[in-house]
Amino acid sequence: MIRKIILILTLLPFVGFGQQSALISHYYENITLLNPSMVGYDQNTSIRLNARQQWYKFTDANIGRSSLSINKGFADDGVGVSIFSDNSGNITKSGFNVSYSRRVAIDDESSLFFGLSGGFQNNQIQNISPIDFQYFDNKYNWSPNSSFGLTYNHNSLLCGISVDGLLESDLGFTNQENIIEKNYYAFMTYNYMVSSFVDLKPSILYKEAESGLSQFDLNLNLSYKNALTIGFGYKGNFTEDSDFGPLVTLGLNFGSITSLISQEFNSSEVSSYSVGTSELTLSYVVSAKEEVAPIKKEEVITEEEVFKDSDNDGVIDEEDQCPNEYGSKSANGCPDFDNDGVRDSEDNCPNTIGDLMNGGCPILSLEDSSTVADAMFNLEFDKNSSDLKQSSLPYLSNIGKLLLGNKNMLLIISGHTDSDASNEYNFSLSAKRAQAVRNHITKMGVSKSRLIIDFYGETKPIVPNDSDLNKQKNRRVEFGITFI
Repeated sequence: MIRKIILILTLLPFVGFGQQSALISHYYENITLLNPSMVGYDQNTSIRLNARQQWYKFTDANIGRSSLSINKGFADDGVGVSIFSDNSGNITKSGFNVSYSRRVAIDDESSLFFGLSGGFQNNQIQNISPIDFQYFDNKYNWSPNSSFGLTYNHNSLLCGISVDGLLESDLGFTNQENIIEKNYYAFMTYNYMVSSFVDLKPSILYKEAESGLSQFDLNLNLSYKNALTIGFGYKGNFTEDSDFGPLVTLGLNFGSITSLISQEFNSSEVSSYSVGTSELTLSYVVSAKEEVAPIKKEEVITEEEVFKDSDNDGVIDEEDQCPNEYGSKSANGCPDFDNDGVRDSEDNCPNTIGDLMNGGCPILSLEDSSTVADAMFNLEFDKNSSDLKQSSLPYLSNIGKLLLGNKNMLLIISGHTDSDASNEYNFSLSAKRAQAVRNHITKMGVSKSRLIIDFYGETKPIVPNDSDLNKQKNRRVEFGITFI
């Protein structure tokens, strides 16, 4: 009976289509072996070793698979490379694959991943007699392979589909067509947090070969404190003679290192000669935030560099907001001629000590503000005249005294008229009225350069020119205070 089973195993790869891909049990730990879109699922760097020995202790049958994969995820991209060896009785496949994936965000919680892989595999016939070998044209042959995958992620849910054998390469052992057939996969995993210590992770994998063979793998893993994993599962197919059965899994997590081992119990006639199938996965994962940047050579900073003051203003460069301009400490090392704490480039009155809230200019006291307001209110002219009324002179004298007491103060004198007469006449009249005010104040000893004249004619009335009273109000001179 054993010899009969071995003979069947040897011949199976050459019936109809070529060999199928192995259905590994730890797909949920390294789904990139079946779906290339998952190489960029996260931004981690991972190294995973998977070894599977099928029908262990089955006489003369050497059926197993081993692989080493290295994956690296970036912001939206992922790359991976894997090498593998797949032994199916007298047929051995070994080779490599290179994978690339791209992430497309749907919203803040969902993403789509697209992946493509390609590589080559070496197909060899071994351990057959010279008599049997005469039926083969080649003992070994290289063939290309490619696969495509698509995965959807929403929070803790992952589901995807993939297909390998896209190139339908010929194994090339005989003159008969022996194609590496396509295999279609669909998987889904979900991570459910039961408590802060316990997680449940159900998963399912479905595979359908192009020849019609369908297989499935159900798993339920329980993780305790992300350190211990216990799992149960079942493998089966949709044929009457199922050669699969239950499986158990045990896993340990040591920080960045994870180990999983599973034992499958076969329910077919092979179970009389084998203790089942064993699978081992070792993973080393470094999360992106744990990756340490290269250590740079330690830079020695001298005391002179620490206290460097390039502009020699007494403010060290580290604290100097204008390190190349001589400044003052009050303005954090920037030029501040009046030392009021407002740098000159932002000071509207750079030569006069002022207030930061007033753009670096002084704020007039209540008494000084009243002096200016009284002078404007009581300043009057006769109609069509630039002569000052005698009643206005005392108030102008108070303005003169204010200017004499504040050497950096400037007075802006603006002349206005009513709407009588032409524009040209009114502009001229408003200028003469402003000049009359300036002349009176200069007689008190105030420099003419501190008295700035503006004139607007009838263009800026404060009330409508519709009555004699309103016209009297519009015949006015206004004062403004600023500083040098």
